[in-house]
Amino acid sequence: MFNSRICLLIVVLQVVLLTSCKAPATAPSFHVAKATESQENKSIFYFYREYAEPTAWKSTIYIDDVEIVSLAQESFSWVYLGPGKHKFASRWSFLSGQRDVEFTEDILPNKRYFYEITGVSKVTGFAPYPSGILMFGMVQNQITNLEEDKAVPQLEKCCRFIPPKTNNL
Repeated sequence: MFNSRICLLIVVLQVVLLTSCKAPATAPSFHVAKATESQENKSIFYFYREYAEPTAWKSTIYIDDVEIVSLAQESFSWVYLGPGKHKFASRWSFLSGQRDVEFTEDILPNKRYFYEITGVSKVTGFAPYPSGILMFGMVQNQITNLEEDKAVPQLEKCCRFIPPKTNNL
């Protein structure tokens, strides 16, 4: 009985992990929703997620411990950010198995920054366990700072805009 519950849980987890959570098709594209005006002494800071596993969960972006936006697959958002040192974080649901990423960045005024969220998760092995089978997995994610000439084509190709909870920090 217990083994059948474990097997059912494994099947459900596989379905959840293979189900993609994407930005809504009705959300505006990058061409429509990119930041077009600048604010004096502020930079424009883009976060985007073309593809990052596990695909069923969103990555929530924080700047200076303020929740900004939760990004699904093929989505992006942007904020105006004042100059100086800022703390950034990409946090995932505990159930995703993904590790959070945190870093600080010294932001210069009047620039455009582009950061891509990527990640992998995979089953790396199985082992017998007294009450069933134990799965071992590997998760790894990162946030990469990209140059505008590389980031913009990706954004134009893939991503839909998710409005931030606040767009001016």
